[in-house]
Amino acid sequence: MPVGADWTSREQMLGYPDGIHPEKYVKQAALNLILEARMPENEKKPYFLILDEMNLSHVERYFSDFLSAIESDEAIPMHEVEGGLDGVPHRLKLPDNLFVIGTVNVDETTYMFSPKVLDRANVIEFRVAEEDFDAFLEDPKKINLDALCEDGVGLGEEYGPLLVDAAKEDVTPTELADVHDDLRRELGVLFRIFKAYNWEFGYRVGKEVSRFVYFHRQLSGDGWEFEAALDAQIVQKLMPKLNGSEDRLRTILMALAWYSSGLIEIPEANEEEKANELKGYYNRICDLAVKAVKNAPTDTPDKLLEKLGETEPRYPMAFDKTVRMWKAVKLNGFTSFAEN
Repeated sequence: MPVGADWTSREQMLGYPDGIHPEKYVKQAALNLILEARMPENEKKPYFLILDEMNLSHVERYFSDFLSAIESDEAIPMHEVEGGLDGVPHRLKLPDNLFVIGTVNVDETTYMFSPKVLDRANVIEFRVAEEDFDAFLEDPKKINLDALCEDGVGLGEEYGPLLVDAAKEDVTPTELADVHDDLRRELGVLFRIFKAYNWEFGYRVGKEVSRFVYFHRQLSGDGWEFEAALDAQIVQKLMPKLNGSEDRLRTILMALAWYSSGLIEIPEANEEEKANELKGYYNRICDLAVKAVKNAPTDTPDKLLEKLGETEPRYPMAFDKTVRMWKAVKLNGFTSFAEN
């Protein structure tokens, strides 16, 4: 459903009791989808609420009840009638088979997302590759969505129940036993790098990164690599909140470039550091990060790119994004994750 620039309250999503007819409730498309998803016969069937141009209005204004429900796992108060009103319950619990996807474009008519929204989302950036654009120009034509619908009917039907079950699944250290130490170490390093430059993240982000790594491995099969999963999460989960002036972004971008390039290798923890719950190890890593940043302008992201040459960065997506943000902030004096 398309988001309007006039969406200033939850009514465009969840509707409202009819003020003229007390027995009626004015329902919106999003509410109808949720009510259908809640039906017992549909509990194994995934439902996707797709919000097009989600940031044409302030997301926090029309989506705040969803954000609170996602955080607390509590039901959303809908009206005052205890037994329900016109098929709408007194309190609405978001079903486990509901998945929310939002599309975003960034220009002068749109709004940026707040950290509250970004902490509850995975941000996937779509960019057009040069070769793809060149291939399109050989035979430019309108996308045939009807063909997509015809050819794709029923292809994902058998995966629906698996997706719903996976969404309910808790991920514990047991499921990630073989990479738990790697994940703990790298997230610990990243947490301290972000915190050192006043961009720290919290428990929710750590939990969702762990879930992503688990399912990334499940879907990747035999060729799975831990670094590929973490690379995606650095870009999709940790970096989207980065925005501001050159003074504010300079140090965090240089530290991230150092970390993601792989040119300065992360040392292994020694026995003494392990015995002390890695505290000394993390302090040593932070010291390395601070020293790397102090080397500026020698080790700025664009200079690290030159040093890499033909060598692949340790975390290529994160490194590429960092370099692009660095160039943008140096050129304009200001940038954000979404604007480059």
